[in-house]
Amino acid sequence: MPTLWIEEEYGYRDWVAELSEEELAELRRRWCTMRGLFCSVPVPLIVPQAREASEEDSMNYSREGWLSAHIHECNDSWLEGVDYEIPEAEPGVFHMDGRQYTLVDFSNMLYSRKGPGGCP
Repeated sequence: MPTLWIEEEYGYRDWVAELSEEELAELRRRWCTMRGLFCSVPVPLIVPQAREASEEDSMNYSREGWLSAHIHECNDSWLEGVDYEIPEAEPGVFHMDGRQYTLVDFSNMLYSRKGPGGCP
């Protein structure tokens, strides 16, 4: 089962996601549908299995055998194993899997707590 270490630049947080091979394949597919990624996009929206890394996770984190990702802005975000440059979109709008999200959507997700991290 692959383990993904995710660096969230502006949140100054790290996340961990333990994924099945199928979930990893789905994440890589979804990643290639993204447009307009910016720092307010919640990590759990992109990786629903993600949970904030604990101190124990940080101590156990090893670059060997773990996959990694960096989530920030279009021009510097990446997912290991995916060669895709995320294109920009209109300001304040993020697209993934053909769905458009806005800052209002993110705010509603965080306050409604619909799922992991407040994301559906």
